[in-house]
This record gives sequence, structure tokens and C-alpha cells, in this order.
Amino acid sequence: MEFEFERRFFHDLENYNNDLEFLRLLWGKTKEIENADSFDDIAGMEDIRGRKVHYRFKISVGKTTYRIGLKVLRSKIWFTVIDKHKKRFYERI
Repeated sequence: MEFEFERRFFHDLENYNNDLEFLRLLWGKTKEIENADSFDDIAGMEDIRGRKVHYRFKISVGKTTYRIGLKVLRSKIWFTVIDKHKKRFYERI
């Protein structure tokens, strides 16, 4: 599948670039998405209630859980937000 990154995703990523384990797991997830034949083939995706095109998946590193927000438009996936604070994540999505 095709995917793109929104500008604010890169801004969020700069805040977490010191966590190398998180970056390694995020890289693995992008490869999984790239190799998937359909959206249903991607593990761990959950829809966000009240939104039609927004989804999220989680990456856990130690005691920290990162939430990554996605938007699915047509056949392309857009990475939109990263946050490790649950409330702030859902406010920003």
C-alpha cells in the first residue's frame, strides 16, 4: 500500500527521535504497511470512534505507549500524529 507523511507527523517525530527502540519499531510498521496488499492485512489497526477515516495503532517501548494516528483516503494511508499522552493524542487527531 502507498503511504505519505503529513508535515506535523515529522514535527512530532522530532520530539521522539531520542528513543531508538521506538524508531526501530515504527520503521518496521511502515515496512509492514508498505508490503500489505490491503488495509485489512495490517495488524493492530483500530478505528477511532466518531471518525470515518481515522485510525490508530500503538507501539509500546518499556512502560511508554506511543499512539500513531493515520488517515485513510482512497487507497493511500497518511501518517498524521504521534503522541505518548492519550488525552492529547485524541485532541490532536
